[in-house]
Amino acid sequence: MAFHISTALRNALLSSSPLLHAMSNAVLKIYTGSAPSSADAAPTGTLLCTYSASSGTLTREVLSTGS
Repeated sequence: MAFHISTALRNALLSSSPLLHAMSNAVLKIYTGSAPSSADAAPTGTLLCTYSASSGTLTREVLSTGS
């Protein structure tokens, strides 16, 4: 198994953003099938499960708008 870093993560780390900040609210998605050729490629196979820090329902952050 190879370890691939996406372009977005590489750019965040090179811009002196700490790994903890870059990976906040990250989730781990497990798929069937073979691994993509790079971290930026679309996933292949069927999504089996999603792991998150809260271990509950996954709700993405929504930026508020208003004045």
